[in-house]
Amino acid sequence: MRVAILTVGTRGDLQPYIALSLGLKRAGHDVLLCGPENFTDWVAGYGIEYQPGGIDIQALLQTPEGREMVAGNPLAILRNARDIGTRLLTGNIKASTEAAEGADVIIFHPKVPVAFDLAEYHKVPLIATAFQPILTATGEFPILDFAGRSLGHTLNRLTYSAIRASRGLFAKQMNQWRQDRLGLKPLARFARTDILNGKPVPALHAFSETVVPRPADWPSHAYMTGYWFLDGPADWSPSSELQRFLGAGAQPVYVGFGSMTDKDPAAKADIVMKALALADCRAVVSAGWGGMDVSSLPDTVFAIDGAPHDKLFPLMQAVVHHGGAGTTAAALRAGKPQIIVPYFGDQPFWGRRLEALGVSPPPLAQKKLTPQKLARALRAVTKDKSMTSHAETVGRKIRQETGVANAVQLIERLAP
Repeated sequence: MRVAILTVGTRGDLQPYIALSLGLKRAGHDVLLCGPENFTDWVAGYGIEYQPGGIDIQALLQTPEGREMVAGNPLAILRNARDIGTRLLTGNIKASTEAAEGADVIIFHPKVPVAFDLAEYHKVPLIATAFQPILTATGEFPILDFAGRSLGHTLNRLTYSAIRASRGLFAKQMNQWRQDRLGLKPLARFARTDILNGKPVPALHAFSETVVPRPADWPSHAYMTGYWFLDGPADWSPSSELQRFLGAGAQPVYVGFGSMTDKDPAAKADIVMKALALADCRAVVSAGWGGMDVSSLPDTVFAIDGAPHDKLFPLMQAVVHHGGAGTTAAALRAGKPQIIVPYFGDQPFWGRRLEALGVSPPPLAQKKLTPQKLARALRAVTKDKSMTSHAETVGRKIRQETGVANAVQLIERLAP
């Protein structure tokens, strides 16, 4: 079976699909993965056929407009979303159209709305996937629990129409492409794209039921597979410098904000360093894509360019991060308490979920972060034995799950 997997976004929007691609290849299937061009070399290292998506996400997020959006400024998000979205869509349309040629099934991330049109055109099965509960409406909580509370059954379900509304922003451009390139009739601005040829589009939710219990009102075409983990190199070990640091004192915490950029990386680093000193914590820090300036550090803090989370996190006492789905999953798997400093998107949702699980203090909004607030949270994750115990229990459960294998079996069943 020829499988086309279409995604766009940051590393966290791509890495699970590498794991899925490898699982499908092990099962004997032919896979083409389509994603951002700045990850071409990384994906090639896994021997996966790759179609670059025509845009460098890292460069985009490091523009002034991108940094404003990541900072979570509502006005900036409204002001820039259409322009940035149009640039993403333009590059993604071309790459996805090429990637879908010859596919027997199309698997897609929600940020690739053209997948629906391509499946309609090629008359092949379509499978939606997500790393957050955004695909399937439920009355139990609003989309990404954005209000921090239930809005009532009816309104909770209504919030999930936001996914359709996001496509509507680009309806004119997409309909022009549907007609000119695919020869298909235009769709209504807010047409349902979760139903294809009269049948619901299957939805695979790649996270653990231990973390987000399955809503009782989900339909049968909504599946929970567990996380799709991509393991780091089996022979990875800390550098000699990192090994010396690890052995020189108390177990450190990890601090990193992944793909998040910051308008003032030096100020963010200053907050983190002061908090570490107040809490008397040693730390391993990662600059990521520019969320923190790590050019000048005390000897109680060690900077790294990057490391496989599945290998590094077990060496840490706790993990401080932005709350991206992938980093959250990796820290849960490692059985470590976490501190979430959310920027935007699904990150506040994961922060609240971890607090409910008892593995994290309340999330700390990055716009209101202070050394004192972060220091209090650091003391909690390093001193609270019940939090450590809860994290270890969750980690044991997640390490027993087989998310990729579950997903491969479902794909084979849904797209024979």
